[in-house]
Amino acid sequence: MSLLTSSTTLATKQAESKATLVAISRSVWNELQRKQQDGMDVFWSNPKGLTPQEMAAACGTDCARMFAFNSALVDFLIAVGTLEGVTPNLKPPTNAFTVNQDGTVTISNDPYAP
Repeated sequence: MSLLTSSTTLATKQAESKATLVAISRSVWNELQRKQQDGMDVFWSNPKGLTPQEMAAACGTDCARMFAFNSALVDFLIAVGTLEGVTPNLKPPTNAFTVNQDGTVTISNDPYAP
């Protein structure tokens, strides 16, 4: 009887631990998508009324690094989505842009095209 109890207890612990791990993974997945969307909103649809070029100017030579971070985050979310068979909910830029060698970014009036 103790063998059965021990086995059941192990199976229960495994099931509960798996459920916890799955919940953590889902939470991270959802939070990363939300943060990507939030960052895009602050830059491209600024709640304080700044234009994208004004945001690029505010970020200065850090702007290219921020754009690279977003690009890496998007690539990661797409890769994970592919593994899971889902499409991440991502926000693209609204305008075309040029990343300059000095780290600044120039925003175009043309719409963004991937």
